[in-house]
Amino acid sequence: MANKRPKPEEIVSKLRQVEVLMGQGMSRLDAIRQIGVVEQTYYRWRKKYGGMGILPLRSPSATFSPVQFAAAITSLQIGVFSAFLD
Repeated sequence: MANKRPKPEEIVSKLRQVEVLMGQGMSRLDAIRQIGVVEQTYYRWRKKYGGMGILPLRSPSATFSPVQFAAAITSLQIGVFSAFLD
């Protein structure tokens, strides 16, 4: 059977995980290996999904009220900062 391809949300999560590991002093190549992909896949993902958060990955038809948008941004910021606190 063929391997299952990761969803865009999972890819963004893995890219963030590499950034966190590098911030902790791990080399880029070791961090890439730890998330379980080869170097070429990492660079391809970074080129395609590197500047994206979770919000741009959702369908364009999804509309947010200003309150929902602020809550989503806040939850993303809390998630990013909590990774550095661990």
